Amino acid sequence: MPQRASTLRLCNVVGPDTEELKPYVRCPRRDETINALTCTGCSRMRSMEWAPRKGGVVICSVEEPEPTTDPRADLAEAAARVLLHEVLTPVTTCVTPDVSIEQLRRLMANEGLRSVPVVDLEGKLQGLVSRTDLTTAADFGLVENMMTSRVHALPEDAPVAYAIALMAFENVSEVPVVTADGTVAGMYHALDALRWVAGKMGYVNPMKKVATNDGEPAVES
Repeated sequence: MPQRASTLRLCNVVGPDTEELKPYVRCPRRDETINALTCTGCSRMRSMEWAPRKGGVVICSVEEPEPTTDPRADLAEAAARVLLHEVLTPVTTCVTPDVSIEQLRRLMANEGLRSVPVVDLEGKLQGLVSRTDLTTAADFGLVENMMTSRVHALPEDAPVAYAIALMAFENVSEVPVVTADGTVAGMYHALDALRWVAGKMGYVNPMKKVATNDGEPAVES
């Protein structure tokens, strides 16, 4: 039986006093994102490995090989066929609404984050905070008092073309990507889109590996 490597993504949820790593993987049998820990009870799983800052890979047996995008497809066709869950970076940092603005500033500076999704304890999207938001925020208070609660988000099964069009027409530089129940699956940035386009044009970024356009797992170097 063929085996498939699926990217294990990590959502690091930061609270006022705690951090929790939530592992997710796209189940090839169910064709949906699930908690990766449930894979340990599945007879199809062959191996699982991950690192806190790099994500990981789950190898499982499947009935059919993984479909790939036709390499002859032009850019527009590829953008319409490749889905967001195939190209998301493997690690996303989120915060809960009760995190202080001061703590958020330190977190974004230390991690070099452009934006941070705000989630509840179950990982469901509540809002978004960007670097621009922080420039006008007070030096005290909580994230829930200054986050953007009306967020342009996309489902993980949306094509890359939707994300590119949404960022262009709504004048935003990032899009939260969510599962069917609203759980944050990752963030898709304008820079991610540029890297993807450059990859389709044959250019390679030697400093940073990202998920390939056919869904092959990759991790940050």
